[in-house]
Amino acid sequence: MLKNVDTKVSEERRAAIEAAWVRWETDRREHAIFWEFIKAERDLILKKYEIRIDMSEHGAVSRDLISGEATLETLGPEYYIPLTEGPFAGMDARELVRDALEWWDEQLAAIEAA
Repeated sequence: MLKNVDTKVSEERRAAIEAAWVRWETDRREHAIFWEFIKAERDLILKKYEIRIDMSEHGAVSRDLISGEATLETLGPEYYIPLTEGPFAGMDARELVRDALEWWDEQLAAIEAA
């Protein structure tokens, strides 16, 4: 939408959006949340009908501070939904979505300011 639709609103908006794309492409590491999560997940969903999240239950070990006894706790998807592949593998997908929304908010504010 941003690249194919919003650039048609005005010449100023087109220039600001194109400058943003140049920034994102020039420093992919700085904008990894876009390239490795937002765009990567979008492409997987739209082109391959796949998602890279694990909604199954996971185990977490906790230790009693006094006895040192280990207890295995089961964590359902309400607590932990890891991404299964890619640079963000193991991170909770909900945290990645939060980071992606914050990234978009910052980027769109910069485009609007330009």
